[in-house]
Amino acid sequence: MNVEVLRAAEAELSEAVAYYDLQRDGLGSELVDAFDEAMRRVLDFPEAWSKTVRCCIFKRFEYGIIYTICNETIFVLAVMHLKRRPGYWKKRLREIPD
Repeated sequence: MNVEVLRAAEAELSEAVAYYDLQRDGLGSELVDAFDEAMRRVLDFPEAWSKTVRCCIFKRFEYGIIYTICNETIFVLAVMHLKRRPGYWKKRLREIPD
């Protein structure tokens, strides 16, 4: 299965890494490791979680990968902090091809 990460989701991950690196040196790298581990779970079990838009939660951080599957491609819509602005990413669904 292919993976396409929307630019906005890439930016969210970069911003979160920068924030955590300011909190403690190397913590941003730990967030990237948590993201990579969550993406491995998404790739291993792409149809787990809910039906149309799915969320794979990081094991250590309060973040989740919001994604959907369309035409054998996993589209990462957001790298979302789970306690801030729920649903803000919904408009990004328009960026996914039919």
